[in-house]
Amino acid sequence: MLSKTPAAAFLVALLPVLGALQSRGYCSGSGCNTNSTAQALANGTQYNGTASVYNPNGAIGACGTTVQNSDHVVAIGLDNWDNGAHCGETLTVQYTLGGTSIQLLVVDKCMGCSANDDAIALTSASMELVDADYVSGESIPVIWGLI
Repeated sequence: MLSKTPAAAFLVALLPVLGALQSRGYCSGSGCNTNSTAQALANGTQYNGTASVYNPNGAIGACGTTVQNSDHVVAIGLDNWDNGAHCGETLTVQYTLGGTSIQLLVVDKCMGCSANDDAIALTSASMELVDADYVSGESIPVIWGLI
């Protein structure tokens, strides 16, 4: 049993909050809810998928942070979301037709990504770095993976 010190009282009060965040997918690491049919992403494994542009316009992403169109971040598709287990992790993304390889932080879930094709969504600022000749509204083939 925890003693009634201020620190212990704080921890006791914090436990329900942490549990609620975890159940909503706002977590990373081994403490996340893994009751998911999503595949487990593995560090160092490369995934062939598609990337499209999304414009969050200052909305709060599924990982709980505000996301701007100018941020260099990524939203991962539902097939890899894994209840938010990858929030705050870094992905390497490269356009397969000769683009630059960049590193992006996972901050959101891509609701518009096609299921089961390892799709991701990039902010417009991120897409400009990956494909300087990007045509608005198109998806591009990419190779991506967790660092």
